[in-house]
Amino acid sequence: MVWPIIRQEIQVLDTPCRAAYYGAMNGVEHPHSKANIRRHYLKQRRSLARRDVEAYSRLAAQNLCAHSSFQRAHCIHVYATGKDNELDTRPLLEYALKAGKEISVPALGSHALIPRPRIQVGQHAMACARIEHIDELNDAHWNIPQPAVRTARWLDDWQRIDLTVVPGIAFDRRGQRIGYGAGYYDRLLSHLRARRVGLCFESQLCDDLPADPHDEGMHWIITEQSIYTGETP
Repeated sequence: MVWPIIRQEIQVLDTPCRAAYYGAMNGVEHPHSKANIRRHYLKQRRSLARRDVEAYSRLAAQNLCAHSSFQRAHCIHVYATGKDNELDTRPLLEYALKAGKEISVPALGSHALIPRPRIQVGQHAMACARIEHIDELNDAHWNIPQPAVRTARWLDDWQRIDLTVVPGIAFDRRGQRIGYGAGYYDRLLSHLRARRVGLCFESQLCDDLPADPHDEGMHWIITEQSIYTGETP
């Protein structure tokens, strides 16, 4: 089954992203800092009705599944939906598994329990766990569904990943993103050759996000309304 791509003329909101700047001025947080942008977009996302979250999530999944990057990929790394009305990736995971794709998801825990290769931040670490059924997401770390760490099937060769579906709080049409601030995904993406898709709601788009040297851009941003090609080489 190939779903049609839904394309609509859209208008990107003029929000705190314009002329965004990262850092503090004279000891006072800049109004367009990453922290303030996170707060703005989290508040906006939390205000979405649950029925809209479900409908928009399914439409965004359809757009991604119709995209050539998905159709060509054999191994796909997909984030599992967390909290605060995050775009629900379950429709995407269900379709990808039915289509015979090899799927990995992030799994987090104490660095003592997470094998290499892994991304370690402080005493916690993240690695890529393979799943064959969505019911395997029966554990949680920081309210994010994941396989149980002690029984997970780990993906030991990250270069097998062809496509990475990346979460975020805000994105712009150049492919820049603002994540949740822990830095796991920027570190992960720096180790991968895979193409990158930011999957989000149209309301999470803005005109221009601040970018630091360590920030990893997206090749595409896909929403329930449209597909944007980023500036990442």
